[in-house]
Amino acid sequence: MSPTPCLFNDCSNPSLATGKCDKHKGRAKCTVAACFNQTYARNLCVKHGGKRVCVASGCTANARSHGLCSKHGQSASKKRCDEPGCTKVAHYKGRCMRHGGGRKCKVADCESFSRLGGYCRRHHAKECTDLVDVKSFVITEPWSFEKAPEMVCDTQRDAALNWSEFDDENAMTDEETRILSYFMPAIVW
Repeated sequence: MSPTPCLFNDCSNPSLATGKCDKHKGRAKCTVAACFNQTYARNLCVKHGGKRVCVASGCTANARSHGLCSKHGQSASKKRCDEPGCTKVAHYKGRCMRHGGGRKCKVADCESFSRLGGYCRRHHAKECTDLVDVKSFVITEPWSFEKAPEMVCDTQRDAALNWSEFDDENAMTDEETRILSYFMPAIVW
């Protein structure tokens, strides 16, 4: 004698003593007579009202957000430029780049838009070449905050140390310097 299948629609797994298979044993059956679907909410399946219906007149689709289905709900489109007749995406202050919606480079008299850390691509590359070459930086004397080199770039992309965290109390010992110099050549900045 073969075991009876699970009572839920389209499930051919063998049933347990409850009439449900191991997969469905924790699920309830729809309370509508002769319906063998799983419940979704309020002891009803989706077909019989377990999921809310769109509030738009004449629509029978399931509601997704704010009582509306995906057809009648708001679209997730990007905000457009406020300039009349412009259909480009707004970037800053409700305007596209062409209509003043972008920030300018920090360098005086530069009309390019900022891309990296407040600088345009050209000035970012120029400013970042002034960084200390960390790979060749070897501590030969106790740390002094006054002797710390000035950091120009502060983007995450650059290999700039946060020099403000160091002071005379946090100076590296000779042993720490040797350990650091061992690992520094392996770091790719």
